[in-house]
Amino acid sequence: MVSLVPWLWAVILFSSSMTLIANLEPQKDLPILEDLLLVGNPIEEKCSADGSWRPEMTKRFTQIKRLDGKTVVRDDVAEEEGK
Repeated sequence: MVSLVPWLWAVILFSSSMTLIANLEPQKDLPILEDLLLVGNPIEEKCSADGSWRPEMTKRFTQIKRLDGKTVVRDDVAEEEGK
């Protein structure tokens, strides 16, 4: 998929039935991906509840600038990982 849409800068999959982070693996190689919106997915709800969602997604998607409508601040990510 990545080779077909290298210019894709936003992935919006809110309120779908995504249950595995592994389903997002192809999108992590999109070179100009900036915005990832996954609110309302079972995997997002589960990981948000235990506090691992933002750190895990920003680690996997190092190129994103926004996750679920909120700006990614890399200093916050590094701080969160250090806990």
